Amino acid sequence: MNKSISMILLITLGLLAAAWVYPLSPTIGGALFEQQSIDVPINVRQLPIDSAINAPAAEILNPILSLKVKNEIEQFSCYVKNNTDRNITAISLELKTILAEKGKEWADTNILTSDMLVHPDIKEELNLRYTTPGTTDMIQLPGPMSYKEEVVIKGIEIEIKCVIFDDGTSTGYDSKGTFAGKIRQSREGAIRYKEWLKKQNGTWPDKINAEPDSLQMPEAELPTKELKAGARRYRNWLLHLYNSKGRDTAVKYLIR
Repeated sequence: MNKSISMILLITLGLLAAAWVYPLSPTIGGALFEQQSIDVPINVRQLPIDSAINAPAAEILNPILSLKVKNEIEQFSCYVKNNTDRNITAISLELKTILAEKGKEWADTNILTSDMLVHPDIKEELNLRYTTPGTTDMIQLPGPMSYKEEVVIKGIEIEIKCVIFDDGTSTGYDSKGTFAGKIRQSREGAIRYKEWLKKQNGTWPDKINAEPDSLQMPEAELPTKELKAGARRYRNWLLHLYNSKGRDTAVKYLIR
């Protein structure tokens, strides 16, 4: 994870991490103890106002951060609202955790991405839905994120790096198109994997259990990590589909 992050102008919403109370199981005859979560600031950098709609094209809402100890984010989530008249097919959010140790501060950056169109087959089978006009999509950490004991979490900063619309356009704090490009490459990787698998003369269903490694696409045909990630996602989805819904269902998606 990138440790050298330049500071940016942030719009402080005055939000603090939610102060959840977690009751702990008491010992027999003992008192009921409560562990209070730690409050740290959440700073949100919203996208610029679009004069045509008098609002940002996409907007971060209701960020929630839960910490029970000073060096671990137990949970983070927020919603991204679509304020346009187009469908959003992918969202990429930057989460910076501001850390301190022995008087020094730095930022640890994570990118959280929700792609509802990684591949049409996956979208259809999983019933993935676009973020339609006026609706929201939840973005969250997949699990707790901890640091070494001496580190103190001072706060978080969040911003939208990229949203991609169903007409192929995108917006966000992504002047070079880096994040939109990564999402598009991941989608391309899924397409390449399916086309490669279709050329394996229909032998892949028999190899799922007997020769699973033979279903790995040659790395030379996937030169970037984003292409590899898209291929891996399609492969994992197809294997899960085969094991959960059977050979016929998996073959149905592959032959079309």
